[in-house]
Amino acid sequence: MNNNHGDTAGITTPHVALLLDARGIPISLRNIRTGCEYIEVRGLDFWQMIYPHEDDPETPIRSRDQAQAEIATAADSLTVRYPFLVDAFGRRLDVEFIYRVEARDDTLLLTAEIRNADAPAGTAPPINELWSPMLSGLRSLGRSPQETFLLYPESAGRRVADPVHALSNRGQPVRGARLNWLREFYPGKASMQWMGLYGSGGSLYVGSHDTSLQTTAVNAMLVSGAAAQNDSLSLGFIKYPFCRPGETWRSEPFVIVVHTGTWHADARRYRAFADTWQDRRRAKPRWVEDMAAMHDIVMLHQHGRMRFRYDEIGTICDAAKSAGIDVVKLTGWAHGGHDNQVPDFLPSERLGGEHKLVENIKAARDSGARIVLYFHFVQMSPNSSFYAKHGEFCQIKGPRGNPFIDVFTWPSNGSIIAMNERMQLINACVATEPWKEQVLDCVRRGVAYGADCVFLDQTAGGPSSFLCFDERHGHRSPAYSCGPGKTELSRLAREIVKSAGSETALGAEYIADAILQYYDFTIPFGSGFFYEGQHFGEMYRYTFPEDVLLTQYISREDYEQLAYSFVMGYRFFLAPLQQCELITALRPEFVQRLANLIRLRRTYAGVLLRGRFMETLPLQVGNPAIVARAYQSTGEAAVAVWNTSARPQPLDVAWPGRILASVETPGGMADPSSDLPPGEVAVMVLRLL
Repeated sequence: MNNNHGDTAGITTPHVALLLDARGIPISLRNIRTGCEYIEVRGLDFWQMIYPHEDDPETPIRSRDQAQAEIATAADSLTVRYPFLVDAFGRRLDVEFIYRVEARDDTLLLTAEIRNADAPAGTAPPINELWSPMLSGLRSLGRSPQETFLLYPESAGRRVADPVHALSNRGQPVRGARLNWLREFYPGKASMQWMGLYGSGGSLYVGSHDTSLQTTAVNAMLVSGAAAQNDSLSLGFIKYPFCRPGETWRSEPFVIVVHTGTWHADARRYRAFADTWQDRRRAKPRWVEDMAAMHDIVMLHQHGRMRFRYDEIGTICDAAKSAGIDVVKLTGWAHGGHDNQVPDFLPSERLGGEHKLVENIKAARDSGARIVLYFHFVQMSPNSSFYAKHGEFCQIKGPRGNPFIDVFTWPSNGSIIAMNERMQLINACVATEPWKEQVLDCVRRGVAYGADCVFLDQTAGGPSSFLCFDERHGHRSPAYSCGPGKTELSRLAREIVKSAGSETALGAEYIADAILQYYDFTIPFGSGFFYEGQHFGEMYRYTFPEDVLLTQYISREDYEQLAYSFVMGYRFFLAPLQQCELITALRPEFVQRLANLIRLRRTYAGVLLRGRFMETLPLQVGNPAIVARAYQSTGEAAVAVWNTSARPQPLDVAWPGRILASVETPGGMADPSSDLPPGEVAVMVLRLL
C-alpha cells in the first residue's frame, strides 16, 4: 500500500512503513510489529555522489541539496526521480538520478540508476562514486543505544555494542584524528555484503545483493549532530559507477529488511542470496576436512638468512608431529626468500636445488605428513625477473597512474635492516594476462613439486579490493579489476589443482565469500579470531559454516586463543615466533596442551570438524562464564564448551530435544555432573531423547 499526502510519500506493508519527504529522503522507517521508529534524527542524506571538478577531484552531490524530487507511487512501490542534480556548491549538473523502492512483506528492495547526459563535461561530469543507500538517523532501535549492537562483516565479523557512542569522535586529541566510520571493501577486508543493527525494538538488515563482484564499500558511519544526543548512524554501501557523459549506470538490488528476528535470520537471508550465484558443494580433500592444525615455517628469510635447507624438511615435520600436527606449510622455500623476488618462485640452490626439494617433499609425504607450498597471488617484488619483463604493465594503477606499493620488511637479528630497509611489494592487477599466466604457472609448479596443497597468499580479498585505472588491462571499469579478476583466477587455479587429484588442495589467505568458494581452506587475518572485544567470528562462521577457517597466527603461548579457537572450530595455525622457529621452541607445557586439544578434536572429528557450526542457536546456556558452540552432523550432535573464568563452573548448557550422553576434556572422560575447571574446554556429546 502506498501513502501520498502532498509533501510526503510512502509505502506500508503489514511489517514496515517507509515515509519520504519532498526531496525523496526517508523521514520515517517504522517496524509495524513492534511500533519502533528506526529513524530518530531526520533530514540527513539518503544518497551522495562524488564527481571530479577542477576545484576538487572529489566534489560531493548530496541528496539534501536537491530541489523537490518527482515521486511516483504504485501499489507496492515508489519511484523517486531527480531530472537534474545540484552539487554541494550550487552548480547545476545535467545528470538524472532515479531510485526505485519495492516493498515485499518486511523487505524493501532499492535500485538506483544514473543517466549522464551527452553534454559538455562541465555540465555532465563523470560520476565516480554513488553512496546508496545512506540509511541515516539510526540510533537505538529500542529503549536505548546501550542495548543496540551493530554486526559488520570485517573479516570474520565485528560486533559493535552501542555503535553510536563507539563510533563517536567527540573528545578526540588536538593532533590526529579518530575515524568515525567502518568502511571496508568487498571482496576484500569486507568478507560479505551485509550488515545488521539489532535492538530491543527490532532488527535491521542492510544488504547489497550484487553478483557483479564490482568493488563495493560496506559503509557504517557516525553522523555527528550539534550535540552528542543528536549523533546517529548511517548504514549503506558505496559503489563506483564511473558513469561518463552519455552513459547510463544501474545498480543491482540493495535490500533493507525491518523485522523482529535475531541476526541468525539475517545470516540465513544473505546465505540464501549467496547460494543463487556461489557454489559451496565442491568437495574438499578428506585430509583438509579432518585437519586439526597446521605448522608454518620460513625456510629462507627475506634478507637472506637461511633457517632450514630442503633436506631438513623431515626435521620440520618431526617437530610438528610432537604436537600432533601432520600438516606443514613451507614458506620462504624459493630462491629469493620470503617476500622477496616474488612472483618468480624458483627453487633455491642455497637450500639444495629443485631435486632436493622434490625428493624431501616426497619423503615427508611418505612419512605421513601433508606439505603445503607457499606462493603469492597479488604482489610483485621490483627485483624479480617477472617484474623486469611485465611489472609496469601489470601494476594496479591509481587515478594519476601511480602504482600501489606496499612495504613489508621482515626484521632480522640486528637493527639496521628493520630501520633502513624498505622492501617494496607492488600490487598486481590480477585481471592482466601476464599476471594470470604467471600465477597459474606457479600453481602448476607447486603440483609438479609434489605438494599436497598449493597455497596462494593474499587471495580471498586481502589486503583489500582495489580499483585499477589502467585502461590497457581491459577491465570494464576500475571497479571491475579486482573482484572479477581474483574470482576468475581462483577458478582457473582450482581447475589445475584438482586435475592432479581430488586429495590435492588449494589454500587461500583472508576471507571473501565469493572467492573462497574455490578454495579448500583459508588462513585469515583481522576481526573475529580472538575472544571478547569487538571480535565476532560467529557472523561468518554461521553464514558459511562449510568454509574451513584456520586461526590467525599463533606465534606464542596463547592459551586463550587455543581455547576460543577450539570452541569456534578454527583449525590451529601455529607460526612460532613469527614463523621463525619450530613448535618445539615454545614451552613444553603449551605444546602438550596443544597436542591434547588436537587429540580431542580428532576424537570427535565427525561432528567438530566435518559437522555444521550452529553457533548458540539450538542451545540454552544458563552460565555466562561458559562459552558454548553447537555442532551437528548426520546422527551426531556435540557442544564445544570453554570455562572463561578463574573458578570451576557448572556446565549449565542444554540442547532442547537432546540429552547429555558424555563429557570429555583434553585429559579424558569427565563426570557430566562435575564443574568444568578454570580455563578448561570440553566436548559435550548429546543424543536424541
